[in-house]
Amino acid sequence: MIINKTDWNTSDLTRLIRAVAKEENLSAAWVKRAHITIQTHHGGRALRGYAGGCAYIGGSVMWLKMPLPRYGVSVVDLARTIAHEFAHMQGQNHKQMSVRYGWRGTEQWRWAEKYPIRVKTPKAKVAVSKATQIEKKLLHAQKCLKRSEFRAKLLANSLRKWRRKVRYYERLSAALPRPPKVTEVPPDAKAGVPDGVPPAPSEPVV
Repeated sequence: MIINKTDWNTSDLTRLIRAVAKEENLSAAWVKRAHITIQTHHGGRALRGYAGGCAYIGGSVMWLKMPLPRYGVSVVDLARTIAHEFAHMQGQNHKQMSVRYGWRGTEQWRWAEKYPIRVKTPKAKVAVSKATQIEKKLLHAQKCLKRSEFRAKLLANSLRKWRRKVRYYERLSAALPRPPKVTEVPPDAKAGVPDGVPPAPSEPVV
């Protein structure tokens, strides 16, 4: 699976990836199972038109980092980079790789020059008249109004329902017998002094 997130032509990139896979004796089914994401790189070698990449050793995931279209791209270097990442996915680390996968082996990938990578053709914007825009917005507003009216109706029904329930339970609550009113005990009674008994006179202070 190839996912292209750049402004470079997807068909051209796919054709080059398949050509490199064929050069490396990798089957089309193997390439199809691989997850290749192509992204834009904004610094380093990309400023000189060179691509970069990374992949898990023995894995099935690869990331290709392409320069911006204004810097161009070296198809030869891109083919070598793809083969380099394919080698990682085949289980090789840098020490196990031959010279052809390093920058010294770039010349061995000159055949890739017959696979130029074009820039995506920008999609032409379709001119829309003002009347069409207004009609589109009117339809959208009518749809939103209809949805809001339906929600308002549901809310009104819910309000009526709960108002009836509140009135019902208020009537039930009013009909319940009330408990007797509890009179508050005087503070003297709480202290254990009988009602009507005057307090003992205090002793004189010498």
